[in-house]
Amino acid sequence: TGQTLRDLRELLSVTLDTIIVVEFEGEQTRLNYGGRSAEDVIAMLKALHLEGRKAWLEVE
Repeated sequence: TGQTLRDLRELLSVTLDTIIVVEFEGEQTRLNYGGRSAEDVIAMLKALHLEGRKAWLEVE
């Protein structure tokens, strides 16, 4: 999406819930990362990417 890590940290600091959506074999799974640090969420996104899984954030 072109967002920088700083943008993600700022976004995560003001959201109520942070959901990581993972798509695998045509199905989506939502992982609630609310209350986690920006670094934890970014690390999870990186790990999923390295596994070859499509993942993105939804925020509420």
